[in-house]
Amino acid sequence: MILQKDLDSLQGEDRDKQQRQQDYKTSFRTFIYSMMQRGYSAALVNGLEWADTKVITTVLEHARSMTLDVSSAEPHTNKRLTDVVDLSHMRGFLQTIRTSCDQLLTEREYLTVLVASKLAASNADLSSVLLQHAALLSELPLSDRIIKHCEIPDEVKSFILDFCCEARKFIGSPAWAEAFKGHPDCDLADLIDGRLLASCARNPTTEPSEHLQTLLKATAALDAHDLPSQPKASSAASDDSTAANGNDEEVSAYKVLPFSNSIFDPHLSPIKLDVSKSGGKADTTTANIFREVTHWHNQRSLNQKAKVVVEKDPKIAKKALRRNQFFMAEMTSYAASLTNAVGKVLDPETITLGDKSKAGQAKSMTPTQAVENKRPKQVSRQSTKNINASKEAMLANIAASSKRKDEENAKQWYQAWTVSCAGLEKQVDLASRYNKARQYLADRNEAQRQVIGPDVRMYMLNVLLEMWVRFCRDGAKEKGLYVAALLFDTARTLCNYPTVSKTIAKCLSITVERLKLPTLQVPAEQGDRKLPFKFVLDETVVSDLALTLSPEEFQLLHCGPYFDRTIDSAPDSRVPFEPDAWQRRVLDEIDARRSLLVIAPTSAGKTFISFYAMKQVLEANNDDVLVYVAPTKALVNQIAAEIQARFSKNYKYSQSVWGIHTRDYRINNPTGCQILVTVPHILQIMLLAPSNAKSWSERVKWIIFDEVHCIGQAEDGLIWEQLLLMAPCPIIALSATIGNAESFNDWLSATQKAAGNELVMVQHPQVF
Repeated sequence: MILQKDLDSLQGEDRDKQQRQQDYKTSFRTFIYSMMQRGYSAALVNGLEWADTKVITTVLEHARSMTLDVSSAEPHTNKRLTDVVDLSHMRGFLQTIRTSCDQLLTEREYLTVLVASKLAASNADLSSVLLQHAALLSELPLSDRIIKHCEIPDEVKSFILDFCCEARKFIGSPAWAEAFKGHPDCDLADLIDGRLLASCARNPTTEPSEHLQTLLKATAALDAHDLPSQPKASSAASDDSTAANGNDEEVSAYKVLPFSNSIFDPHLSPIKLDVSKSGGKADTTTANIFREVTHWHNQRSLNQKAKVVVEKDPKIAKKALRRNQFFMAEMTSYAASLTNAVGKVLDPETITLGDKSKAGQAKSMTPTQAVENKRPKQVSRQSTKNINASKEAMLANIAASSKRKDEENAKQWYQAWTVSCAGLEKQVDLASRYNKARQYLADRNEAQRQVIGPDVRMYMLNVLLEMWVRFCRDGAKEKGLYVAALLFDTARTLCNYPTVSKTIAKCLSITVERLKLPTLQVPAEQGDRKLPFKFVLDETVVSDLALTLSPEEFQLLHCGPYFDRTIDSAPDSRVPFEPDAWQRRVLDEIDARRSLLVIAPTSAGKTFISFYAMKQVLEANNDDVLVYVAPTKALVNQIAAEIQARFSKNYKYSQSVWGIHTRDYRINNPTGCQILVTVPHILQIMLLAPSNAKSWSERVKWIIFDEVHCIGQAEDGLIWEQLLLMAPCPIIALSATIGNAESFNDWLSATQKAAGNELVMVQHPQVF
């Protein structure tokens, strides 16, 4: 018995809990609906989602028609219209009208019914004419409302004045504005047409239309008595009607000419033009031919030619110049930090117009010019011999002079290294010696590194050998294996030089033999020089310097950071290093001017692709343009700094190698540079600008999309997609994180094929 009571109690608590939850849900929904009635939108917080730093939620937007709320009002059929002073009474009258009608009326028709019901007591016939006039306003187009001017009877004039007075009272009431706030059809501007009303009073209808019957029914429901459906004609009006009708000239109707075509008719059949009830008249501006005179994204005029703005105020001009100089100095410093330039002095490659421009000139030759160039010129044998002899002598002199200059430079560089080495030997800390020697070699240019590189690396090897000797003397070989691994890598780097001096070759052989290092191929010997330091293995008294591990175990366990990570590398004259197989394929596709989708991990070597394409554009001519699109301004600055550190070029006119264009600033002329580094939004503006359609856009030969996976972002993804679709040239899309590579490649290939370009995907999945 007790258990049954407890069970009933629990069930009762569950029912109470469900009832409370239902009450909470009802009250919550009622609150949302009431806020929407007031014109507010509601966002459901329990449906929040986070995507790309954006909050996504369900928003319940209020409907404009909800503001005309008359459903809760009680009909007011017995109250006089003169007592309409508050919103509740107004909504009551509107609800009475709406209940009696089968269709939704416009604001003008609501007002006409209210005023007609009030004026019906004094003039029922003209009130009925007023409703007929309101029905015609909604049914007739403006072209059919063209009525010749005639004298309006005094009775009708007086009625129109009474109508306007009463209508103004309703419209000026705060209750009216509140009741019709947001109503979809606000047509009070066409409230009354005096000529049409006079025509209706002169010739009242005999067969009321369906819409007129609706208005009569609404007025009867509001005023509690019926108006005549066939009012009597005005006496004054009937007297003048005969003369007026007899003198009326036929008025031509304005209509749209019919159009029919066997080809267009099937396509135009579902197209219908919605016309308002009161008709419509063509806007005068529709007859004008459209001409775009402003930029599509702002109000800047397109008719004005670009002018160079010269600041007249010297103080402002000086500040602008200082600001630009400061930015360029910062960019130079940034470029130096990216390329390890010594003393922030950049050494960019000077680009000249090479074989590509000559090939382009050859293509532009006429057949006759080409034949003339290929035709051998008639010269005598003696002249040929003299020319060849003088040419050989000149080349020999140049080679001898160049050799003497190289020898003098090498001698100076060796002397400088000898002095620096003496200073390094005074350092007590061996690690400091090694790091400073490595920095000394890094600070030299490429020519100096080729000459004194073996000597500097031999010194670095000697310092590491001294460290290893100390570990062996202390009996701590296991602790010093990391030094042995670095020592082996330094020796292997020395062996990569084509030739070394006889002394360096001997020291390398002794090192490999004494330490039992993995086998290395010692370079060929060429000449000899005395080392500016003492070789440590010639003076050490420690005899046991060999490794405790086999060569294989030593390399696998301790030389991992120094392994060669190249994949099918091979020399290639197009780049200053040995590219991998997939990199050579990328170079081939760029030479063939095919679009590319390159998917490779970070630090795999994608950057060189961009600079190779840039160099091609710079070498071709002075007009071609390459656009580099980066997702962030930080990456824009980095790429621009690297371009400044890598390339330079001399122009005859005011052109530049690179330029930056973002929403915040512009560096150099965006349309006057050959390599433009920008963000997606700016490139979209430039490609869609009408002023660039036949000028700058046609000069763009490559577009590089870095971090192309940004197309999946919620904010900027649409811009990336638009740019990929409307690119006027081959593209290079770079990314390291594309999950659905095959699907994206299929879509991108289809878009490029539609633009007349072939796209190739090069994927390098290896990660080290």
